[in-house]
Amino acid sequence: FVRMHPGPFAMSLLGGVAWALLVVGATYVLGRITDDVIEPAFSEGVEASTVWWAVGALILVAVLRGLSVVVRRWYGSVTETRMQASLRRRVGERLLTMPMSSYRKHPTGQLLANADVDITTGTQLLMPLPFSIGVIALVAVSLVSLFTADVWFAVVALVLFPALAFLSRYYTNKVNGPAAVVQARLGEVSSIAHESFDGALAVKTLGREDAEDARFQAAASQLRTDRLVVARMTAVFQPLIDLLPSLGTVALLLVGAWRIDTGEATPGELVQSVALFGFLAFPMRIVGFMFESMPRSVVSVRRVDALLAEPTDPAAQGRS
Repeated sequence: FVRMHPGPFAMSLLGGVAWALLVVGATYVLGRITDDVIEPAFSEGVEASTVWWAVGALILVAVLRGLSVVVRRWYGSVTETRMQASLRRRVGERLLTMPMSSYRKHPTGQLLANADVDITTGTQLLMPLPFSIGVIALVAVSLVSLFTADVWFAVVALVLFPALAFLSRYYTNKVNGPAAVVQARLGEVSSIAHESFDGALAVKTLGREDAEDARFQAAASQLRTDRLVVARMTAVFQPLIDLLPSLGTVALLLVGAWRIDTGEATPGELVQSVALFGFLAFPMRIVGFMFESMPRSVVSVRRVDALLAEPTDPAAQGRS
């Protein structure tokens, strides 16, 4: 996908990485303000110009971070929509040039699902992907920042980040099979609906309305059951992704209180580190969404690839 539309994806990736750098920059500014502005204000006081410089630094970093988000989201949307258009053109061309033998192998409902649902599901990773890469950059830069602040702060992160990665990997492997079943069920439901609509005259003439309705209800019920299996896994996985950064923040506060008490760290360094963990909570949820969506996207891409691998009819190509 990236090779097909490299330009907008590169811009969205640039926005994602810039966002990560600016998040760490914002926490650094916040830490310096704590040590150089807030703490002195309670003892000897600070000049008004110092306060204004601190306010200006916070506003500047916030504006730049907002611009990076705009760049990432806009070009991420451009990448996703262009990719969907490209795939739909390729699928449409293949449907028009396939031999009749290929149509006999695939129910019409499955072909409709390939051209619509599978393309949408297969490309839905393109939007969170630059953000997720930005989160990887954020984790790397955050570790450097935490090591700079205090080694023990970095130790807490070194325990948290691998736990999040392991959890995401475990979920992806676990849900891959059920996700493939759900995509297959979608094709079955679409196929039954299309057969009933396309053969409406025969269904009514033979009085098979109740039989067709029962067949559709059975397929829809099975789809619901299989989707609930995936939903149950997600319901367990998503809260864990939300919980781990919060536990890391609690551990960081405990370690930070100890380090400040021994004089090995400053309140500003603790504020900087806690702010980093706070910023990581929401991005980790987005990464969790990406891992949650990945199995379905992979299955959909395989189904589209299988359709595009069908042979073409030379006579149909000549007519086009």
